[in-house]
Amino acid sequence: MNRNNLIYLKIIDLLKDGAFNRSSGYHTFVFSSLILKEVQSRYVVLRNFIEKNHNLIFFTDKRSPKVKSIAKNNLTECLFYDKFKKIQLRIKTKSFILRDNTEIRKYWDKVPLTSRKSYSTKLAPSSTIEAKNKYNEKEYLSDKNAFSNFCVVENYIREIDFLSLTTDTHERMKIMIEKNQIKIKELIP
Repeated sequence: MNRNNLIYLKIIDLLKDGAFNRSSGYHTFVFSSLILKEVQSRYVVLRNFIEKNHNLIFFTDKRSPKVKSIAKNNLTECLFYDKFKKIQLRIKTKSFILRDNTEIRKYWDKVPLTSRKSYSTKLAPSSTIEAKNKYNEKEYLSDKNAFSNFCVVENYIREIDFLSLTTDTHERMKIMIEKNQIKIKELIP
């Protein structure tokens, strides 16, 4: 197996570890999308990595601005960096909102009860809290209503820009994924 293929397999292992290991440098990442002709970035948590179709999964509130942005333009980017491994993964993705309620329920059932509170606020994320109604607007909805706000975002990998800063010579490569065909090109770091 050549060096490029070994690096590709290493990337797959890093993403799998990030999805299931809370202490991994790849457990959280920066998700960027386009909102009203402006790029907006935010940290999200990698909840699953489905290797067979190169799919990164994270959860959000269905009412959040990022969901609206994905509906308008699903070309997105995910940025991972582990400061100890000194490896950056800049991943171009095509994002979709999961619509299959059976699959959504499977993810929801794994969300701890304390974390479900994040999806149960009366107002949508990014809403302004008016001073006069500060306590009423932070009211929480029932678990059933919280589930209706729960959203699973699927991010299918189109391209990975791998940059390793661990050696004196640094390494960089571009991995393109199209219809499960993988093409790898070495780049100048």
